Amino acid sequence: MSRLATAFVLGYHGCDKTVGMEALLRKTELKPSAAGFDWLGKGVYFWEADPRRAMEWAQWKYRRGDYAEPFVIGAVIDLGNCLDLTVRENLELLGDAFVGLKAEHDTAGRTLPKNLNVPGDPFQDLLLRYLDDAVIEKVHQDIADAAARGVPDSR
Repeated sequence: MSRLATAFVLGYHGCDKTVGMEALLRKTELKPSAAGFDWLGKGVYFWEADPRRAMEWAQWKYRRGDYAEPFVIGAVIDLGNCLDLTVRENLELLGDAFVGLKAEHDTAGRTLPKNLNVPGDPFQDLLLRYLDDAVIEKVHQDIADAAARGVPDSR
């Protein structure tokens, strides 16, 4: 992964108010999601430049009973070490990771994960992104493996 320019973005995270206030007061850190269906792998998710969308997320979690009070916190995020999917070489990393993941599954006789619809979702948008998550995690593993072998970082 390479980045030729420093970039900062404003990101907004939907959460429960108690968690958000504790994070703002530095009494806790935001807990990374590690669900196997997350689109972009493990981590803390922010909506870039869209506090309204972050609030919609928090309100959805509230309606599900996951949050007591919807809340949004903002952050300035440095994208200096980022898998920027607008850069050609990073798209190639994704392609290589998919090929490697498929080979690993084929060798082990396992079926690749699939993106699936949420039962009852009227839009059928394949929101359960098991394959996407596995490919992103494979990218991270490949980068870690290269670093362990002493392959220099191209950034």
